[in-house]
Amino acid sequence: MLVLTFVWALLPVSLLSAQSEKKVLTLEDYGRWNRITSTSLSDDGEWISYGYQPLEGDQTLYIKNLDTEKIYEIFCGSGPVFSQDGLWAAYRLSKPTAKPKKEDKEKPAEPEKIVPGVQLLNLQTGEKYTFENASSFQFSPRSDFLALRKPKTDREAEHQGSDLILHNLRTHLDLNIGNVGSFQFNIKGTLMAYTIDAENKAGNGIFIMVLETGQLRPLDTDEAEYAQLTWDDQGREETLKYGYKGTALAVLKGNTKENFTQKENVLMVFTALDVPRHYKIVCDPATDEGFPDNMVLSEKARLSWSEDNSRVFCAIKEQEPEPEKLDEPVANVDVWHWKDERIQSVQMRRASRDRNFTYQAVFNLNNRRFVRLTDDNMQSITLTQDGKFGIGRNDKPYIADVNWGGAPADYYRVNIANGERKLFVEALGRSMGLSPDDRNYLYLKEKQLWVYNLDTEQTVNISQSAPVNFVNVDDDHPYEKPAFGLAGWTKDGQAVIVNHRYDLWRLELDGSKAANITAGVGEREAIRFRYTNLDRQERFIDTDKPLLLSMYGQWTKKSGYARLSIGSEPEEIIYLDKSIGRLSKAKNADKIIFTMQTFVDFPDYYVSDVNFENMVKITDANPQQAEYAWSPGRVLIDYENSRGVRLQGTLALPAGYEEGKKYPMIIYFYEKMSQNHHSYSNPSF
Repeated sequence: MLVLTFVWALLPVSLLSAQSEKKVLTLEDYGRWNRITSTSLSDDGEWISYGYQPLEGDQTLYIKNLDTEKIYEIFCGSGPVFSQDGLWAAYRLSKPTAKPKKEDKEKPAEPEKIVPGVQLLNLQTGEKYTFENASSFQFSPRSDFLALRKPKTDREAEHQGSDLILHNLRTHLDLNIGNVGSFQFNIKGTLMAYTIDAENKAGNGIFIMVLETGQLRPLDTDEAEYAQLTWDDQGREETLKYGYKGTALAVLKGNTKENFTQKENVLMVFTALDVPRHYKIVCDPATDEGFPDNMVLSEKARLSWSEDNSRVFCAIKEQEPEPEKLDEPVANVDVWHWKDERIQSVQMRRASRDRNFTYQAVFNLNNRRFVRLTDDNMQSITLTQDGKFGIGRNDKPYIADVNWGGAPADYYRVNIANGERKLFVEALGRSMGLSPDDRNYLYLKEKQLWVYNLDTEQTVNISQSAPVNFVNVDDDHPYEKPAFGLAGWTKDGQAVIVNHRYDLWRLELDGSKAANITAGVGEREAIRFRYTNLDRQERFIDTDKPLLLSMYGQWTKKSGYARLSIGSEPEEIIYLDKSIGRLSKAKNADKIIFTMQTFVDFPDYYVSDVNFENMVKITDANPQQAEYAWSPGRVLIDYENSRGVRLQGTLALPAGYEEGKKYPMIIYFYEKMSQNHHSYSNPSF
């Protein structure tokens, strides 16, 4: 089904008589229009950062206090980050790309000299600290330190180490650690681990620093390269519920073997790092009987930990001899063959990915057992967080279908302890993922929703009791139609909440019951309700609490948000004839930011409480628009096609539009576009 969008294209100057005092927009004016970038909220909700990026020229960064209106303006600033305590902000400074014009009132004619690097800003006092030529930065989780990386002094050098500056935010003293290859804070902010990667491997090793005291402890030193440094908490805050998290490290250590392409690594695991005497466990492929022949532990993929710290997941790759150097030129010819698994164009596009492809494996710390998990018959796997199972995927039998858009595969339950595989569904094209508790896998097949339980190995049709179908029949791509989507899994572990065209449904995992939790309001009013999660750490939907839902009027193009208490109808909070989006909440405060836009109004940011009350406009990115003759907006056009199907278009009106007059018009149609009725477009070329 096509929905037409009508776009006004031609405008004689005579039509502007009603707006004669306004300027006509020219190509030279386009450079005055800004985009908003670098938007973020501090955890305490007191500060917001945003940048104005013009079509031509350099960005200006703003850091604004939402309570006091205090604002810092940083020309050529970008990439801002707030410390967790909300007292500091850091950002990158870049060299200006263009010199401001003297007549340009929006920028000073002679701005202060900008030193490229990283700048630290005290949000309370406005004091700034500049770190020249720093290329990246990171606050420690406790907001005690700012770590800054300097680029390599010799870009041609084989070693990758460079200076790491650890700036103390209390004393403002700097500790410079040379030749750092990589570093990571643990999530508690008590320890920092780093590797040394120096010229000729002199002094290479892995070290940890106790941040409170500055005490330094070497864990391993050798003439080797260390890679993929990984704490057991993996940077996830939800792992703090495990008190031991942030006390164990995994790293790869190795060297490239002469006349071969891949490094020969060992896996090193250090535990009990919160006490003076730690433990070291090593998985060495040369001595491990379970390690596959002619393979190496590869640094081309990340290490990861199971949630209970009993397993480390790693990657393996075939060892290959260096290719023979030929004196004669190599022919640059593409040879196509009808039996190729992938057509040549796909092969060329995937060449780099194929060269770096690795297989998944696991090292069990309790019994020191190494288990290969994937191979050529099952090349990918999704791991459960507890590390007990994995969902393996094999698309090899259907590889020819993948070339043309479809992506079916056979799916397996994989026992991580021993690598055992059990096929649970064949030729699946629409998977919908694991439950957050790692117990169930959801997928769409034969126009029904199914759940496979990894513990019981039972498969249940959970949509059979619903009076509606959850397949998006309006999707017109030439392969299996998808479901409308998954809202989430309930906290009680008994159900999933899924999307229908307009409403939300709760489907019990045992298939016994289906309930429309939005009480049919969406279908009745043609309003699309969708679950909105403002807590990035929340993995489940807690149905005992009110849920925040987005709203979108299918035929009105209104948008907004509603509150839903299960058992009641959605209660509208805000619903306007605008497009409301980019909603974000402060982590530790009941404060949200969002944009509102129409075809005429740029999507500036607003701040309010979580009930959309006490709303205040924060940004004003393009006030110059008021100087120009501008469209009064768009109107919706409802009609039916030759088959009696209701359709809708959106008509953009020209500046100076007068009802009853005739105007030139271009009709543009492609798929469904009337949902862009309230989309603002920056002038651009």
